[in-house]
Amino acid sequence: GDFNGTPVFIGTSDPDPHVPVERVYATTNILKDMHAKVTEKVYTMMGHTISQDEIDQANNLIFNPVTTKI
Repeated sequence: GDFNGTPVFIGTSDPDPHVPVERVYATTNILKDMHAKVTEKVYTMMGHTISQDEIDQANNLIFNPVTTKI
C-alpha cells in the first residue's frame, strides 16, 4: 500500500508496560516506507496513558490538515 503523504501521529511512553518502544520505532519505519508523513513522539515515563500533548497533536491533524495538490 501507499499512504501517499497521509499524516500519522504516533505517541508513546518509554517505558510503556504494554507496548515496547522498539515496536513503535518499527511501526514508524513501516509507515514511512509506505510514504506516510509520520510524526513520532516518545514521552519519558508517561506510562500507558494519553497526554494532553497527544490530544493536541491529534486535534491538529484533524482540524488543521495540511493539504497538498497531487
